[in-house]
Amino acid sequence: RLLAAAQDVTARRKADSLREGEQQVLEEIASGSDLHSVLRTVIRMLEMQLPGALCSILLLKEDTARLTVEAASPMPEEIRQRLSQVPVVAGSPSFADAAASGQRRIVEDTAADLSWRELRTLADRFQLRSCWSQPIRGFSHDVLGVLSIFFQWPRSPGTDDLQLLDTGAYLVGIAIHRTRAEQALRDSEQRFRTLFEHSPDAIFVES
Repeated sequence: RLLAAAQDVTARRKADSLREGEQQVLEEIASGSDLHSVLRTVIRMLEMQLPGALCSILLLKEDTARLTVEAASPMPEEIRQRLSQVPVVAGSPSFADAAASGQRRIVEDTAADLSWRELRTLADRFQLRSCWSQPIRGFSHDVLGVLSIFFQWPRSPGTDDLQLLDTGAYLVGIAIHRTRAEQALRDSEQRFRTLFEHSPDAIFVES
């Protein structure tokens, strides 16, 4: 009974921590915090839920089939650079394949997964033994990147872990959408300002 009670208390604390983390992320988005700040908050939320995890948010680079690490738990620069060199195509290591396919990819043991053969040396050197990856989607459902979580030991996710992946990716998608919408508005305002400033006559723009 004591063990069950302790487990119940731990579960409640994790649930409360997750709600607090989600609320903080949404408040930062609503207040107009910059994207990198919001992404770092998402990373901290994930770390609180998954002790020992190496969490990362990789976004698709414009006009390229590559990912770049935009926010992550502390990791060696070699890992960041190597992850960014993997092409986003079917059959690539699982995190890149998740971005290419738009489907969640769970690798319980990278040492036994064929898709990780090109990163075997990296995985062995830094003990990247399991990798859970969830595509990040925009409001139009296009893939913007991937949320990937690494562990230094083989591990399969439970139901709560999969929900956490969904939640984290969803929050990142909202943050990116808000950032891009604000940028589009600023670009539009600048375009009209430039038109009026450089025209001696009034300009009529049909909506």
